[in-house]
Amino acid sequence: MRHLLLRLIVALLCVSGVPAAPARAHAHFADATPAPNSVLATPPPRVQVLFDEELDEEESQVAVYGPSGQRADRRDRQVDGTRLWVSLADQGPGVYRVRWKAVTAEDRGVARGEYTFTIQPRLPMGSPQLSVSPSAVAAGQVVALAGQGFSPSGPVVVTVGDAEDLLTVAQADASGHFTAQVALPATLPFGRQVVQAADARGHYATHALWVPVGGQPAATVRLSAEAEAGRITYTLRVENRSGWHLRNVVVRARVPAEAPVLFEGLESPEGVEPPELQDDQLVWHLRTLPPHTVRGPFSFTVSTAGLTGRPTLTSVASLEYLHTASDPQVRGRAQSPEVRIQPAVR
Repeated sequence: MRHLLLRLIVALLCVSGVPAAPARAHAHFADATPAPNSVLATPPPRVQVLFDEELDEEESQVAVYGPSGQRADRRDRQVDGTRLWVSLADQGPGVYRVRWKAVTAEDRGVARGEYTFTIQPRLPMGSPQLSVSPSAVAAGQVVALAGQGFSPSGPVVVTVGDAEDLLTVAQADASGHFTAQVALPATLPFGRQVVQAADARGHYATHALWVPVGGQPAATVRLSAEAEAGRITYTLRVENRSGWHLRNVVVRARVPAEAPVLFEGLESPEGVEPPELQDDQLVWHLRTLPPHTVRGPFSFTVSTAGLTGRPTLTSVASLEYLHTASDPQVRGRAQSPEVRIQPAVR
């Protein structure tokens, strides 16, 4: 996602001062990773499609089909504002086809489209390329990076893993080459992990690592909040960043003590039962969390209508799971940063 943001910033700077365009009936394709017609050495962890308007979370869809014509995505489609994305499995070299449907949140306008990208280990001359040595590594190990085909004398953002953890911002030389030595995150989980390199002009390359000894936690939980008049809506997403198959997953979210839950605002992903209210927590149960997948959104809304003064409402989310690789089996745990909101009250 960081390279999409870099390119978006550049585009915004280029159009600064241009009058706003009139409202449109549907969302327009703005960008994608991988980009249409791109050629990469290995599939990235996700396909991301960016639009110019906010998307409807329920109706917008994206699917990826691999070289054999079978679904290559992990069927965990997510919508985040103007961004539509899905986790991607490695089905080997060949042409991958991305099909999307974008439904605008405001006027329900519908747009559809598709594009292709190609995976081939031997990349064409002059295309952006990235190598990482060694390719079989442990979490926390130092690796050597080498890239070419990037913008001359420009910065290159290098990330690793499903969550695109920042490794470094390298500086390409006058020929578009860069080298660097960096330590992988100590928390980089077990399994196939992809290193991505991108610059602001859209040059993009990938390289897959194999992590036989990974760090912890294998999964993470993210919590965000949006305040409106008289209410706050909290949204959670859980992500298995590893190659392990996790089970008996429990997702918890603390309900601020000062604000009652509005039960009409509860939301669970498809196939997940509504949450239970246990003391000051909402609790969801998932049987499994497959490798390299995201589940969400889980969401709830609290009322701030009766509050006075300048209260600060605090919430935090946590995730528990059984790690199928351990014997005896061990329950892993992760926690989000606290989210503090000071709502506008009378």
